[in-house]
Amino acid sequence: PMLIKEICKGSASASMQMLANSQGLVGLLGLMLNQVGGKFSDVLGRKAGLILGPLGNIFLGQFVYHNPGSRFVVLTCRVLRMVITTFSNTVMVTAALSDVCSGKDLAMASSLMAASTGLGLVLTPFVEARILQRSSPRFAYLALSVLGAVQVVYNVFVMPETLEIAKRIPMQAALTLQNFNPFGFMRIFTHGSKGLCQMTTVATLQMAIEG
Repeated sequence: PMLIKEICKGSASASMQMLANSQGLVGLLGLMLNQVGGKFSDVLGRKAGLILGPLGNIFLGQFVYHNPGSRFVVLTCRVLRMVITTFSNTVMVTAALSDVCSGKDLAMASSLMAASTGLGLVLTPFVEARILQRSSPRFAYLALSVLGAVQVVYNVFVMPETLEIAKRIPMQAALTLQNFNPFGFMRIFTHGSKGLCQMTTVATLQMAIEG
């Protein structure tokens, strides 16, 4: 947001409009990638999806770092970064956890992951503030590239593949038209349980308010 405000020459209204429009595009593209990418991970395994986000962040961070004054570059990279990061860090991590845990173990692992995520959300702004005190906002994107590189190395050499080959689905099953329907999630309300529908509605309303 600070870099976008600089591009808008300090205009709060213009920067907020750009942020809101880009956030809407993130939601639209995320509908497609999360659903289609999640299904293809059932074919290819989880590691490719886990690597996509940090690998993309390496290049996106460099694009913004070298073109901090370009509105097109900054906004495009912002949208792509948020889409692929959500896919890798939420969809793929949840799928990987489901591969190795179930029942109470899955609930425990999910709560620990949420706690770790919360700790990161608390600490990261302090790190960012230190960076911004000594440099311009574009250096935050250089840090993004470095962190992306570290995450790629970890995912490639340390993170195991969680989806066994025997449990993967054939490619033909992932190429059905139903899997490319961005509104496929609506099946929750037609085929899901009453409790699941209620939880989904509450979560959706909460996210809408936060947005």
